[in-house]
Amino acid sequence: MLLTVKVSPNSTAEKVLESENGYMIYTHSKAQAGEANVKVIELLAKHIDIAKSLISIKSGHKSRYKIIEIPDNVL
Repeated sequence: MLLTVKVSPNSTAEKVLESENGYMIYTHSKAQAGEANVKVIELLAKHIDIAKSLISIKSGHKSRYKIIEIPDNVL
């Protein structure tokens, strides 16, 4: 399953919001050296209640807009 995610790094709060277009993830982490990407995976895993190892970034490693892949049999 592919999910569309928009990331807002350097936010004052860490939260995950669902929208009609996918997810909006706010994180304290900076968009440097992949810090925000790691935190996005952690926050999304906690929100969906699955292991972090099951989530991978398919595209958008250096963009605010990301495509996240989760195995179909997990959800």
